[in-house]
Amino acid sequence: MENQMLDFREDIAKVREISDRLLQAPAVDEPDQQKISELRNLPTSNLFRLLRLKNLNPTESANLVAYIQGIPLDPKGHQTDWTLKDVNRVLFLRSLYTNHRVAVE
Repeated sequence: MENQMLDFREDIAKVREISDRLLQAPAVDEPDQQKISELRNLPTSNLFRLLRLKNLNPTESANLVAYIQGIPLDPKGHQTDWTLKDVNRVLFLRSLYTNHRVAVE
């Protein structure tokens, strides 16, 4: 249990550091891919919780988690408001597809 708390504290520190850098950085055309890849390695539930701690509402947090995970926020006018459950479902299906465990026709 204590080990999980240490991991969560490290995750909090990473998100704080990265979000502070993002908030202080001037606007750019392309997001910093290194920062996004660092956040992509965090579990989605931890990232969602940490974004909520930064005072984002649940919809904003889930949309940002989806964006960080590479899920389009508005593909062809569909699904503009993600939930964490939806994001996890898409990531699960993506992993099945990329690992060739499901056939898509």
